[in-house]
Amino acid sequence: MIKISQDFIEFILKQYNLGKLQKAPSKLVGGLTNQSYKIVTRQGAFVVKILNNANKNKLNEIEFTEKINELAYKNGIKSLPAIKLNNSFIQQYEDIHFIVYPYFDGRVILSKEIDLDKCGSLARELAKIHSLDTSKIEIPSTKQIYDDKIDFKFYYDKTKYIDEEWAKAFKDKYKIISDIYEKSYDAYKKLSNQKTFTHKDLNRLNVLWKENDFVIIDWENATFSNPSIDFFSTAWFLTDDVKEDKYKVFVREYLKNFKLEDRMETAVYAGMIDEVIWLEFNLRRSLGMISKDKQEIELGKTQIITPMTEIINYYSKIDKMIEILKNNSCFSHN
Repeated sequence: MIKISQDFIEFILKQYNLGKLQKAPSKLVGGLTNQSYKIVTRQGAFVVKILNNANKNKLNEIEFTEKINELAYKNGIKSLPAIKLNNSFIQQYEDIHFIVYPYFDGRVILSKEIDLDKCGSLARELAKIHSLDTSKIEIPSTKQIYDDKIDFKFYYDKTKYIDEEWAKAFKDKYKIISDIYEKSYDAYKKLSNQKTFTHKDLNRLNVLWKENDFVIIDWENATFSNPSIDFFSTAWFLTDDVKEDKYKVFVREYLKNFKLEDRMETAVYAGMIDEVIWLEFNLRRSLGMISKDKQEIELGKTQIITPMTEIINYYSKIDKMIEILKNNSCFSHN
């Protein structure tokens, strides 16, 4: 993990012309891949996101995600774009890459606090994201992250002799996770060629609320991909594990504003694939395959059980999701 220093802060203040620091920087909670700090100056409050060293080979991709964030903001979507400097969002100090954002004085709310009105508001914002004009940004010619099939047997073999809770939990759930992933991957391969800009991580932790106002943050995974995956993943996470009244509102408000081209019964299985990819990323982290940094490895270990639980829970609710959706004429059943 990268440690923030006084020289680094002084560099930021000078480069962005932010004025003098009013108080010591404070580390913000959350952030499972990067570190973020709040700094307060005479110009206002700002967030400095320090990019994980493991992301150095993905800097161009992250720059692209911030372009999507900026485009969303310019089109009236409640996002929080980074501050651009020298025509770039990502800046560098020595071997540290970072991004600076304005600070939004909001909070992450609990699932039970996301009421029907909030569900509707978030669904409409997601539809707006998927409706953005993709011709406004040059899209990198990178293949879809979903294309490379995950071999969970490889990770089972790697963890076979590891006697730690995270490894034992994975080995215990390995077979069911593998079986669910097979169905999800097969569904992904059958999706239409519809492509839009997608957030890919729009869960309650990435929405900050101030009373009824909100902003969507953490666009680091945003990309150009199939919107059905984004829709089902987001609907799952923002409706408190498919609470029926919330799910109905989310579906109704989204589909009033954007039409998906995929067959519902196929797309619903593909909706869990991002969580599976997150699980694999953390398996690689835990095994020291991404970084040898001890804190990074330990952080990975904390993110094994939760995604497995989410994947299994999502799968168990697929029939319920289909039941809610099946009478909605805005969704394809062909």
